[in-house]
Amino acid sequence: MQLQLISFVLIIWHCMDYSGCQQHSSSRHRQHKRDSELPVCDDGGCLTCSDYNGCLSCRPRFFMHLERIGMKQIGVCMTSCPPGFYGTRSPERNTCTKCRLECDSCFNKNFCTRCRAGFYLHLGKCQENCPEGLPNDKLMECTPQVHCEVGEWSEWSPCSRPGRTCGFKRGQETRTRQVLQYPSPFGKPCPEISEIRECLVKRRKCPGKENITATLILLSPNFSMCEILIQGPSDLSVLSKRGHTIHCRLLTLAAADPSYSLPTLYL
Repeated sequence: MQLQLISFVLIIWHCMDYSGCQQHSSSRHRQHKRDSELPVCDDGGCLTCSDYNGCLSCRPRFFMHLERIGMKQIGVCMTSCPPGFYGTRSPERNTCTKCRLECDSCFNKNFCTRCRAGFYLHLGKCQENCPEGLPNDKLMECTPQVHCEVGEWSEWSPCSRPGRTCGFKRGQETRTRQVLQYPSPFGKPCPEISEIRECLVKRRKCPGKENITATLILLSPNFSMCEILIQGPSDLSVLSKRGHTIHCRLLTLAAADPSYSLPTLYL
């Protein structure tokens, strides 16, 4: 009975061992097949190469990069290094070197250009927190806080009125100042850089126009007299904008051009 039991155990052990050997052999076959499919000397950047290790040296201007495939590393020649690596050149060979652990991309071993998640970029370094006074932004960078700076106010401009150069008393004057330093996204915004205010100016006569005091007689049954101040001949047309039409005629003019033709006014 004991001999039969021992025989049975040996048979089972042998089957298990055979199965394990079969699996190990199959695994080695798959690994060999996978290795044989790796890109090797067909890379145009390779100068020397190996079917098992890939590129051993690169042509000028190419970088040697060790690419990991499973448990194996093969050499690949590239015109530029992949993200997370930076290129170093030397007379012997150009190589791709891995950035620091906290760097997602870098210019060299001491200068990061982008950080991994959870780190903030400040002056080429990846830090867990930004320095005081440098708030972080959505790009995971510590942005310097720059406030707006403006210069001194200019002198007030001459009092003027839009569309008019003479014949007015009320107008506007302005002053401005320049922005010396624009703010950063978290800095203080710029204040107003221009101001406008109302102003009074001594009325200046427009060239070619004189104040005319005209004595008018109404051509109506009453023949009553009227006197009105007119700002030059061009303003006579305004007198027609009254409630009803009354014919008047200029009788005398003070400080007027004697050659001026006296019209009949319609008030």
